[in-house]
Amino acid sequence: SQGSHPVAAELIRGFGGAFLNHTLLLSDPEDLRESYEKGIAALEQALSWEAQNITADLTGGTKPMVAGLALALSGRGVTFG
Repeated sequence: SQGSHPVAAELIRGFGGAFLNHTLLLSDPEDLRESYEKGIAALEQALSWEAQNITADLTGGTKPMVAGLALALSGRGVTFG
């Protein structure tokens, strides 16, 4: 959600160049399908960077956001934080 931007900015400051992030905003945080599709898109971006560790932070997400991301990312080597 838009509330994630400050969290991402704090992580970038803390990890510097060792941390890459990709932000995708949802037009409807209650749309399970959109959350799933954005989760797949974010994973594809991370894999294109040849990421060694991928963490999805679901804190503060709506129930459909959390469910969509969990469905999209489970079993694909992503750690949930």
